[in-house]
Amino acid sequence: MCNGTVKYVSNIEKSEIEIIKGCKTFNREAQKSLYKLYYGKMNAISFRYTGSYDDAKDIVHDSFVIVFEKIAGYTGSGSLEGWIRKIVVNKSIDFLNKKNKLYVKVSEQEQQILNDHNSNSEYSNNKEGDELDSIYSSGLTKEEIMDAIDLLKDNYRVVFNLSVIDGYSHKNIAETLNITEELSRIRLKRARVALQAILLEAAKAKKINKITNQTHAKSIE
Repeated sequence: MCNGTVKYVSNIEKSEIEIIKGCKTFNREAQKSLYKLYYGKMNAISFRYTGSYDDAKDIVHDSFVIVFEKIAGYTGSGSLEGWIRKIVVNKSIDFLNKKNKLYVKVSEQEQQILNDHNSNSEYSNNKEGDELDSIYSSGLTKEEIMDAIDLLKDNYRVVFNLSVIDGYSHKNIAETLNITEELSRIRLKRARVALQAILLEAAKAKKINKITNQTHAKSIE
């Protein structure tokens, strides 16, 4: 009998460990297995940033090239999915930056807020809980919420995705997008306000549609 806690390793974890070992020796079958395992999730992540299925497909392909090149340095600290996810997000941001520099450019309205000390403090100290609660209590499905996020302006959508969905800090966002932390906070706040308006309209439309369908059903009974 051995002392200490015995860690249970599931078949899924065993399979992933074997895949990683195979990829570190550039085994083609292991690489195919890893690609198949995470392609769907990574494609959805890239699409959230690019809004294009074709671009997302190319980005994910290029991301896995990097994964296979660098996986020898993967130590196992943190999840493999999280490690791959970070590569895909960074590749997606690189793609957008090369395509359009709007993430760096500061609009006149944003510059006014940055110059106004009181407004800047308000954005810096904003509490995020209420906005999140309203998002998830809107009565819409996850797919409908994601569709609403896609309607945000590109520079707002990117910051929202990085902060709320992918868990980046404002410091990380600033470094990733080459903007200031203050601008990151402003764009997140404005993204939340815009998203609330979109969700409110979507929820109203859904409610009206439901009532209309119920009324129509009763009329033909």
